[in-house]
Amino acid sequence: AALPEAWVTAYQLLPLYFYMLLSFIAKVKPNETVLIHAGASGFGTAAIQLVRLSRAIQVVTAGKINYKKEDFSEKVLQFTEGKGADVILDCVGGSFWEKNICSLAIDGRWVLYGMLGGKTADGDLLGKLLRKRGHLLCSLLRSRRLQYKAELVQSFTEQVLPHFQSTDPPLQPVIDSMFNMEDVEMAHQRMEAILEK
Repeated sequence: AALPEAWVTAYQLLPLYFYMLLSFIAKVKPNETVLIHAGASGFGTAAIQLVRLSRAIQVVTAGKINYKKEDFSEKVLQFTEGKGADVILDCVGGSFWEKNICSLAIDGRWVLYGMLGGKTADGDLLGKLLRKRGHLLCSLLRSRRLQYKAELVQSFTEQVLPHFQSTDPPLQPVIDSMFNMEDVEMAHQRMEAILEK
């Protein structure tokens, strides 16, 4: 139950470079720097592990970089010695656009897959993106054709699922709590309590 939504979505956005069987999104290569927003989320924890598996370098907001207390773009540039992130996985959207572009490397790929921070971007978004020769890639999994989803799940099953039993490095979903089916009401109460924090 912990795999389909978070892990398959993360796999679609940043497949392991050496496993690209379909035309997936970010095409992360070894040694590239990947900025992952919402690193403590289910998607974020999956993306961190997939980036590590692809031998790329992860930089994370909410964990390694606290976006509420410090300017993550400054930290990304400091960490990359001024180069910026090769890939940005962004579920925030509007409120992060300027810092994302500042964080983006020349010819970098900014993958937008959510808009938790709003749908609008006021200012010179396109001009700044053009100056970076940045690639803005947008993706939603839910609106894809069934054939695409079937191929994605098949590829994930063949290429990623075996790594959950591997030791180099092992993949592991982050699970807060486990409930029996008859305790579904308690499970929903637990989820609501987490969301209220």
